Amino acid sequence: QTDRIFTNVSKGEFASSDLLLKCFETTDPEGIAKMILAKGQVQISDLERSQKYESMQREIATQISQQCVNPATSYPYTVAQIRQAMREANYIIHPTRSVKR
Repeated sequence: QTDRIFTNVSKGEFASSDLLLKCFETTDPEGIAKMILAKGQVQISDLERSQKYESMQREIATQISQQCVNPATSYPYTVAQIRQAMREANYIIHPTRSVKR
């Protein structure tokens, strides 16, 4: 953790005092952090995003598997079959919607 404000975290670039004054009208890192938390948007990493997507996809496939039966075999579809069908159909999962919806 750091008490400095970044312009680009992935590159490790810190914001200059002039830029902080221009954008936030202060150079106090704590005050700026409070403003960012109150008014800003949370950004998640690609890894977190992909893990959330995989988890949601698995949960949707599990729910479908529990409720649907293959009419040809009278056995439930497996989670793997449903996930494959979702991929083939290019099914898009909305990241903010509830899985149960």
